[in-house]
Amino acid sequence: MLRLKTVSTEENKERKPLKMVQCGGCGAKVFIPGDLKPLATTPCSKCESPIMMPMMMRQFNLLRPIAEGGMGIVYRAFDTTLEREVAVKLMKAELADDKEVLEGFYRESARVRLPESYQHHPYLRLRRTRRNALPCDGGR
Repeated sequence: MLRLKTVSTEENKERKPLKMVQCGGCGAKVFIPGDLKPLATTPCSKCESPIMMPMMMRQFNLLRPIAEGGMGIVYRAFDTTLEREVAVKLMKAELADDKEVLEGFYRESARVRLPESYQHHPYLRLRRTRRNALPCDGGR
């Protein structure tokens, strides 16, 4: 697990928290402001690609966005239970109250088929919250 580090700035001598993350664009490990909100982005100091503040959601550590579509955003994530990288799709918050869209989101997740070369991942079902649809394991 990456830890926050504090440094002093020359202008105001205030200690600012930093977090080390890996850039998805260039692969460099860089420090980003530790006070960024989860899922917020800032440009990489090496290549200017956007770097996202990671966020823990159940056993998933969301690392960076992979793709965005009409229903939501797919994130590269690390599953701390299986100890491997996975993809997690979050529904856009403004769509969570639309029953038809939510049903389409469930249908889409049921149609996902992985090549046999992928490791088996336990079945994930979605539960609805006020903010978005979240993955949860089994019957929990």
